[in-house]
Amino acid sequence: KGLPESGLTSTISESDNGIRVAKHTRIYAILVDYRNFILSLPEEQKKIRDLRTIESIIRERGESIIRFAFAFVPHHEVGRVSIQMLSNVYHYDVIVCPQQVGQGAIKDADTVDARMERLARQIIPQVTDIVIVSGDADFHRLVVDAWRYGKDVMVISGSQALSSRFRELEGIAGITIKEL
Repeated sequence: KGLPESGLTSTISESDNGIRVAKHTRIYAILVDYRNFILSLPEEQKKIRDLRTIESIIRERGESIIRFAFAFVPHHEVGRVSIQMLSNVYHYDVIVCPQQVGQGAIKDADTVDARMERLARQIIPQVTDIVIVSGDADFHRLVVDAWRYGKDVMVISGSQALSSRFRELEGIAGITIKEL
């Protein structure tokens, strides 16, 4: 609650009581671990960096609203990523994640995983579907938690970056996996 909606929600209609959607409409949150997404793409696609692929996968599932769309970018990637393109062209809210700091020392890691999980837990009650664009096994717990809340969960990743933990869940929990 209180989080900004993505600019991708233009298909919804307003009512006196707020936002109304048809019962069959799926309401999505897309969470992109941007560096993992780019690294998981086949070599010939790495320069494309086109997030419309994610949206087209969602649209294939029927009538949908993308309520939240976040791209989590590590601080050291900011110079290589077009923040304006992510925000203005794809309408993703970009969250730049700083390095981890522990016991007064800066570690050689970013805070993408922790921030992405924290935000996802806040928005789970507001959506019907969670899309995690990352094959990183660190998001395994988030996928299980969203599924336990009754949310449909889709993991989108390049095959070489997809953790086997997600493949195990696909068979057990009915998690959908889409490989790029």
